[in-house]
Amino acid sequence: LWLDGAGKVGIGTNSPDAVLHVQGGANDEVVALFTTAGGTSSSVEGIAHIGLSHFSSDTAPSVSISAEEIDNGDHRADFRINTRGTASANATPTEKLRVTYDGKVGIGTSTPEDKLHISAGNIIFE
Repeated sequence: LWLDGAGKVGIGTNSPDAVLHVQGGANDEVVALFTTAGGTSSSVEGIAHIGLSHFSSDTAPSVSISAEEIDNGDHRADFRINTRGTASANATPTEKLRVTYDGKVGIGTSTPEDKLHISAGNIIFE
């Protein structure tokens, strides 16, 4: 852990390029790992979120990415992209896109039925 004179923190580097700079030791390495403490017995135990916000006073992120365990005790997970659907401050982001553990992509649905499943709305090609 390195703290430079400009208030930047480096993990794995002593010359951080951002407020927090995490650098791994080699290619093809997990550089940061985010986990939850898990849930209770007989429940889906894990949804881990990484949130991003463009307002310093927000208590809920503007957007988040999530890993969601697919079933109780199952180590596979779906990947989600979530955004705020309203302009209200601190509105919780809701799911907009999901990539399932088996490679299906859903836009507007949390249960894609094929490789690409788009639910509701129009598709515009330009």
